[in-house]
Amino acid sequence: MSGEPIIPTQTVEMDIGSPIADMTGAPILDELGRNINDLSWVNVTHDVRAIDPISIRRGNFGNTPQDRVANIGTLKLSLDNSAGNSAGVVGYYSPDNINHMPEFVDGTRIRVAFTYSGKKRYKFQGRVRLRSPESGKWGTLKVPITAEDWMAEAANTPMRGLTVQVNQRDDQLINTLLGIMDHPPERTDFSTGPDTYALAFHNELGESTMVAAVLQKIALSGMGGIFQVGDDTSGEILRYRNRNDIGALSTPVAVVNNSMVNLQAARDYRKQIKKVIVTVHPSQVGAANTTVLFTLQDQITIPAGGQASFTCNYKDPNGNRRTSAKDQITPVAGTDFNFSSSSGTGSDLNGSLQFVSFAPAADQADVVVQNNSGVTGYLWFFQLRGRGIYRYDPLSVILINPDASTGITLTYDMPYQNIYDEAVAIATALMTFWQTLATDVIQLEFIANRSTTLMDAFLDVEPGTLISVVEDVTGINNLFYANGVDITSYQQATKVKVIFSLVPAKLVKFFVLDSDGLDTPGAVLGY
Repeated sequence: MSGEPIIPTQTVEMDIGSPIADMTGAPILDELGRNINDLSWVNVTHDVRAIDPISIRRGNFGNTPQDRVANIGTLKLSLDNSAGNSAGVVGYYSPDNINHMPEFVDGTRIRVAFTYSGKKRYKFQGRVRLRSPESGKWGTLKVPITAEDWMAEAANTPMRGLTVQVNQRDDQLINTLLGIMDHPPERTDFSTGPDTYALAFHNELGESTMVAAVLQKIALSGMGGIFQVGDDTSGEILRYRNRNDIGALSTPVAVVNNSMVNLQAARDYRKQIKKVIVTVHPSQVGAANTTVLFTLQDQITIPAGGQASFTCNYKDPNGNRRTSAKDQITPVAGTDFNFSSSSGTGSDLNGSLQFVSFAPAADQADVVVQNNSGVTGYLWFFQLRGRGIYRYDPLSVILINPDASTGITLTYDMPYQNIYDEAVAIATALMTFWQTLATDVIQLEFIANRSTTLMDAFLDVEPGTLISVVEDVTGINNLFYANGVDITSYQQATKVKVIFSLVPAKLVKFFVLDSDGLDTPGAVLGY
């Protein structure tokens, strides 16, 4: 009926599970008399305080060519900690209260969905990171919580243990990264990468480089986009789109036509692009796999029957700096190690040294050895050999905009690209996109409840999707990618404020590198 309020149903769920029942229907209890629950999602909307807004922030809120991977997404809301909650007890959501919910633990999964006119969309899914119960029995009796989406897992997981990848695409590299995650995303949706990299993961430090940083390098190298998105069944879908698929988008998911609360736009003539620098990284691969990558600097004493574990960081023998390698050789007695009953000399215990594990990775190897002799042994000599990979001489392509008397330099680094001709193509594309000064449309804001069109825009737009923006006063009428999505839901979604962070979508022709037709007039690489 016309004039009816446009209010979506807001649902908050946590994976605290439901009681498992026996054959009689009675709940099965643990040794402390508590229900044993399954791992199902449970609706906890009734315990979310309506007076406090729900805030969701997802995607990437930059608008430069380098902003290609989602930042850590966050959810903020408050839970009812009073006797009016579903359990009827004060302190139910306080982690240290005797009455606390035992299933509500650190890292509990949580998700938020909105449904309107039969259309349901999950707008957040992640894990609870912070619980901040407010004190005082006469106080607010609430527990503000902050949850983070899967991108936080990527930002806090080191890429330790991965080997150098040879002749792999973007999508294959991402799948390799997900293989080391304790908590991989619930689902994935990947394009096929447009390029095959001769080498990848060869410039990372296993102990300190995080998965999120490598995702950024993958996206930069192939000019793709990596975002966490949702649909009607999940809010934890890791999506990768290659540059050609991104560029080929022409039909907007939503149209915001003079119905926004605010459109932030600005034109700064000093931001015109004067110079573009694109850098690729050819690597030198050793001719043989006999290069010494690591040498033990001090002996290791191992008691009879004991073990020793250590990590070997590879070094470039020509410069003594960290490097990577492949085709590592399992250590050979007498050649790569000597184990002796005498300190600093001899090899009489070589046959008693067992390699419990030898795990060579891209830039280091984890080693566990065991002394199977009946006496104390000394590992006084140990080395690792392999085929070194050296990043000595990056190549940069520099293009100048002849029409700009002043301006800034756009620097774009492609860590896994190694071919100069591809750098030329990328630099040409970037210059084509950015050499003409244009109004910078940074973000738009609207209230989703004002029309069904805006409600559909709120529900349908996910980070990285294409939208159309029309605003007559500023004269803006163009297509944009909504790289970032910021949602604030007030009073059980009776008012939903939405902010899209925008990146311009350039309508140009596209080509795939290393394919026929690169010399087609006007052909430009898709951004």
